[in-house]
Amino acid sequence: MRRRQWYRRRDPIYQDIVSSLNRRIREECNRANFSKFKDTLRTLHDDRDTLWRITKALRKTTKYSPPLRQGTNIIASSSEKAQLLAASFARAHTNQMPDDPVTAAEVYNSIDFIDRTPLADNHSWLDPPDDIVPLPVQPATSRSIQTPPEPVAVTLPQPVSPLKPLKSDSFWVCLECKAYNARSRRVCLACGNRKSLVSRPIRYKRSWLCRLCARLSLASEVECKHCGAPANAKAFVGGAGEESMFC
Repeated sequence: MRRRQWYRRRDPIYQDIVSSLNRRIREECNRANFSKFKDTLRTLHDDRDTLWRITKALRKTTKYSPPLRQGTNIIASSSEKAQLLAASFARAHTNQMPDDPVTAAEVYNSIDFIDRTPLADNHSWLDPPDDIVPLPVQPATSRSIQTPPEPVAVTLPQPVSPLKPLKSDSFWVCLECKAYNARSRRVCLACGNRKSLVSRPIRYKRSWLCRLCARLSLASEVECKHCGAPANAKAFVGGAGEESMFC
């Protein structure tokens, strides 16, 4: 009710009442949570899951910076901490006994003696070695411009029509299919390629023959290389559904 009155009227008196009530509710909730946490810790017996959940809830991503203590005072703000640390570093790096000139003179004499003392003979690793000879500096010379080699005239083979058949052993193959390979079952029986320029290889009588090699090998009026049928015999091969010159 007090919150509704504060939202309606925006009176500072109601604001103070609402703030005091919220503060009291927060304190009571914290007291109840802490008492429950104490009871949980007292009754905890080898329950790793419960302990893991508690530690995970208490874990925070931000790092806690503890306050500094100076005598009876506790310094928690960042600016006061910085001033206290700066004063501590200044005292550590300055003379704190200006009224004792004898001790200060002894310290300064010790520092000067250490600076004037030469290095011992056994510290040979600190001396530069004598066997290092500097390399002579070569004068910069202009690089000779190398002429590129003259191009060699290479005679390229003349393109041959792939439709011209050529007889090799007992097979009629085109000029592109001279090096045929029949050892593998999934290559063309004539050219040995796995994929033709026209389509993928088709299977015929446990061997593979691409459609391009079939058309080129039967371009002239010769017999089929497998069954001996005339070249004009057309049929559907391999179940592909396309008409081919290979019967």
